[in-house]
Amino acid sequence: MAVYDFSVGVFRSEYPAFEDETKYPDTMITTAFTSAETYFHNDDASIYPYDPPHNYFRKYLLDRATALPATCSIWHRYRLTRWAV
Repeated sequence: MAVYDFSVGVFRSEYPAFEDETKYPDTMITTAFTSAETYFHNDDASIYPYDPPHNYFRKYLLDRATALPATCSIWHRYRLTRWAV
């Protein structure tokens, strides 16, 4: 099996909610991906298959696991600034 090479640019194009580079800086998205890799492993020993062009399961799993913490992070910052009046 191959290793999924994450690209912030491709991620932004596949998930338009993350196109705003001010709201979602590259470092935030990359950090979220690194966190996702900790849970789901992105190597040949992973139990989640990634064998392009036949199987993209690990890619989908890692991308969605990247989107969640990035979204939660921005939501948390919004709550802190909104209620800090």
